[in-house]
Amino acid sequence: MALLPVAFAVVSGIAVGSIPAAVREGLGSPAGRRLVVGVAAVGMLFVVQQSLAIVSDSFFHGLSRRLRAQTYRRSMAATLRPPTVAHLDEADLQDTVAAATTLGPVGPGAAVQSLFGQWRRYLSAGSSLVLVLGFRWWLALLLLVTELRLLHRNRAGYNELIAFRTRHLPGLRRAQISRMAVSHDVR
Repeated sequence: MALLPVAFAVVSGIAVGSIPAAVREGLGSPAGRRLVVGVAAVGMLFVVQQSLAIVSDSFFHGLSRRLRAQTYRRSMAATLRPPTVAHLDEADLQDTVAAATTLGPVGPGAAVQSLFGQWRRYLSAGSSLVLVLGFRWWLALLLLVTELRLLHRNRAGYNELIAFRTRHLPGLRRAQISRMAVSHDVR
């Protein structure tokens, strides 16, 4: 799936490159047939990309649900291990459980999506580098340096997000308790 955008670009380039000769010689010529095949291949690659996006989304959601269920089971087993319930009032335990079982844009499900998204980007960037390397080595080197810089910046931003969340987890927990208390009173 990560190689499809590169294949799409190459096939599109072949189709566009054959337009002048096909216009000059007609669709019955070798250039015209190359244009027709190129346009058909572009259409096919587009359909495959769109279809694989749907299939991969359902696969990732299923995998995310399995990871989330496993994380919930492990969190439940860890909280039920002591013979009393006094430990459930400890703020550190509540923060750890909240961090492990968070739904939404962070948490186990988002980790699966991010991991596969990163690998898809690595494969796409690597195949693009190989393609550009075939034309200009210095341009491929520039692209590699740019990609590594972006990777470093993205990782630093992700680490900042994790640190922010870890620092502010007690406040988030208190806000959630307050929200639950208010919504409970309203009902």
